[in-house]
Amino acid sequence: AIYVSWRDTEVLVRSLDQLREVVGDDEDLEVVVVVNEASDEAVHVVASARPESKIIANADNRGFGPACNQGAAAATGDVLLFLNPDTMAQAGAIAEIRRAVDSRPDAAAIAPRLDDGGPAGEEDQRSFQLRRLPTLGADARELLLIDRLVPANRCRRRSRYLDHDRDQPFDVEQTAAAAVAVRREAFEAVGGFDERFRPAYWEDVDLCLRLRQHGPIVFWPSARVAHIGGVAASALGQRGFRRLYYANALRYRDKHYSQSAVLAYRGLLARGMTMRASVSLLTNRPRAQASQELRGYLDVTALALRGVPVERAR
Repeated sequence: AIYVSWRDTEVLVRSLDQLREVVGDDEDLEVVVVVNEASDEAVHVVASARPESKIIANADNRGFGPACNQGAAAATGDVLLFLNPDTMAQAGAIAEIRRAVDSRPDAAAIAPRLDDGGPAGEEDQRSFQLRRLPTLGADARELLLIDRLVPANRCRRRSRYLDHDRDQPFDVEQTAAAAVAVRREAFEAVGGFDERFRPAYWEDVDLCLRLRQHGPIVFWPSARVAHIGGVAASALGQRGFRRLYYANALRYRDKHYSQSAVLAYRGLLARGMTMRASVSLLTNRPRAQASQELRGYLDVTALALRGVPVERAR
């Protein structure tokens, strides 16, 4: 089990306590915790909660993907279970993941079922966790607010696997990295997380795309993990979150889309942010909140028009 922590020590300790409660002192389950921007106090708290765990303390925030790679390198198991600090493994979850790994030897990764672990946000875990890989058509629906206005439209239901029986296992194109078990062999074969996607967002989509070259990703609903969601975004603030999220959305498309599709995406992104800014101006909100929202939309519009530095992917 590999955790990456950033400014969330209290949440992380609850997750570690829950993991111990559901698996006890299982000697076959190794725990590795990578703490970004680590303070001595944070490392001490984590060590007290799980003394036998391996703890890697980074002085700065290396980002989610790079820290996951650190954790994978330090781990010794042949299955790497990445867990967000805001997840709570439910009874039997680890045993079910093991059963899935044994039952599907062809699978590159197993996605346990994410359940809502806190107050419902803009979308629940059922529509958040599983998705088909991005396409320009799906980008247009999301950016032009079609999915927001008509959330039950047929294309969105298909792209989020909402038309599948969620009580049965099935193969998916991508799953959120909040909780995912990856065979080490497949993880190492694709080079782990692409560290360009730092500090966070879109690295899991990119990893899923590459993992599928080595086997399917299998949704396994009997392994259940509660997920709060939005903890990192809250720490960043809405303006910071939007800028990072869409900067890495552009990096993903620079890496995987054709040049013409990238240009089309940039146009859609600029148009989408303009629409959101217009809606924000018409909404009755506190001035400070409205100002931050508007500046965030303008930041992303600027990103769309000039793009992000393109680094060669590995």
